Amino acid sequence: MKRLLVIVGIVVSSVIGYAAIHLAVIEVGREIVVVHRRTPDGEVSPARLWIVDDGEVAWVHNGDADTPWIRHLADEPILEIERGGETLRFRGIPDRSADPRVHRLLREKYGAADRLVRFWAGTDTETGVVTGDTCRAVPVRLEPATDGAGP
Repeated sequence: MKRLLVIVGIVVSSVIGYAAIHLAVIEVGREIVVVHRRTPDGEVSPARLWIVDDGEVAWVHNGDADTPWIRHLADEPILEIERGGETLRFRGIPDRSADPRVHRLLREKYGAADRLVRFWAGTDTETGVVTGDTCRAVPVRLEPATDGAGP
């Protein structure tokens, strides 16, 4: 019984440790933005994400294609992004075809922090140690919103 408790303790500690390290690595990476997105039930949900710029276009990279907020972008594409002390409105457009380019931009901007996250979660071409799969995230292109709708 004592051996079982030790094993359970090690497993629980490992999971908690992994989660803490993962969150710390994400927060230590360079720029973090807060994305306010409307969920399918009408609530506004904030998320802290990395962001990369590609010329005139910015990208956030969060959530696989099956997450509710990514699916809901077709109905409610307006997002508010807190970046550099400003809150700006964007139209979020999921674009899976941009995944390799966005992964490259993330590696360039976030360096070792991105490599560590992708080691665990996978990239567009390599499986992650924890997930056992390639990255299922869908890059979201951010285009300036000009209408009054949104969160």
